[in-house]
Amino acid sequence: MSANVHTGRPDLGGIRASIQGLVHGGARGGSDEARVARAKAVMLREIDGQHAMYLESCIRCGMCAEACHFYQGTGNAEYTPIHKAEPVKRFYRRELGPMRWLRRLYTPDVTLQDLEKWQPLAYDACTECGRCDLICPMGIQISPLIGIMRRALAAADLLPAELQAVADEQREKGTVLGERGGREGVPDLAGGAGDDPEPCGRELDAAVRQRRTDRHRREPARDQRPAPR
Repeated sequence: MSANVHTGRPDLGGIRASIQGLVHGGARGGSDEARVARAKAVMLREIDGQHAMYLESCIRCGMCAEACHFYQGTGNAEYTPIHKAEPVKRFYRRELGPMRWLRRLYTPDVTLQDLEKWQPLAYDACTECGRCDLICPMGIQISPLIGIMRRALAAADLLPAELQAVADEQREKGTVLGERGGREGVPDLAGGAGDDPEPCGRELDAAVRQRRTDRHRREPARDQRPAPR
């Protein structure tokens, strides 16, 4: 099992670590084996006890497909939500699951070809709307698993070109779509608070409160506003 322990809140530290290389210029390129290794490192870092329970609990009932608008619109079984995270499930079964010593005998390893095949399923065929999370009779939160899949793909240089261009712009120019951020004091979610999400949350709350205070100072009081003519 992963060393991560579920605490009832999102593992923001693990997510930050996964996207930090993308935003701050981590390893890029390399051999097929190196790219797959980076994707697996993301899965290893992010799969915790709660995710393991989800991956062990799926009974393949297909109800999540009935909630997915991509499946409803096409009838394509590949658009079944839990299927979009299949490489994550295979990695878990081979490397982290309690029966990994046996499952390695018949569960194929994740390859670069697999990641390339799942890239459009994870990015283009999912909006992370969460409808599949609500309908699953086993209580599986599928959208976070697809989130892990997306960050693993990004680590393997399989981020969609449009998103990669935005990430490159932010890293090289410090702008997003040509605009430079002006919200000073808002923490960097990609790597500013280590593994503990609480300091990040406190800094964000303080920044929001300060912005509200500044706005109230600029706005005249209700009794001081001119009466309508």
